[in-house]
Amino acid sequence: MPASATSFFNQILKIASFDVIDLTPRLDKLLHLNATEPLNPNFDALGFGSLYFLNNMNSMLIGFLVYFSLILLLVVIDPFQKVCRKLKVSTLTERLRSMLFYNFLVSMMAESYSLMSICTMIGLSKISFSSFGEIIQTVSCLSALVVLIIYPLFIVIHTIRCLKNA
Repeated sequence: MPASATSFFNQILKIASFDVIDLTPRLDKLLHLNATEPLNPNFDALGFGSLYFLNNMNSMLIGFLVYFSLILLLVVIDPFQKVCRKLKVSTLTERLRSMLFYNFLVSMMAESYSLMSICTMIGLSKISFSSFGEIIQTVSCLSALVVLIIYPLFIVIHTIRCLKNA
């Protein structure tokens, strides 16, 4: 392909994958990681230039961390909604529910589920516990694998629970 077309498609890929901030240099510096080659040239062309999970997730990692932090917050404050009626906890939990499960975040999670799956499968090829950075990468990759398995079950259970309450 001509250089201008390649540059154009690279920019479109960055926009489509929400790759706003390049976290790879910061992660490499913070975790003291050795550079790895991509799994193969096809993955490199799609933006998966490393075998490390966090490096491949790049700025989508921020979105996932915010999303799962909000789910954790919902799980923590949900039992208090009946006890603390004066503090309007039920209003907060309903807003969180609508934002997390019935809003644009669900579509973002559904659309980026495949991205997370690809990054996880690539990361599983580089499981290592030889340094602190590789331990962080491996644990995060295995945690993402657990999330990939549990997330659909959580959505189904939550939907059934909401249907019973309706």
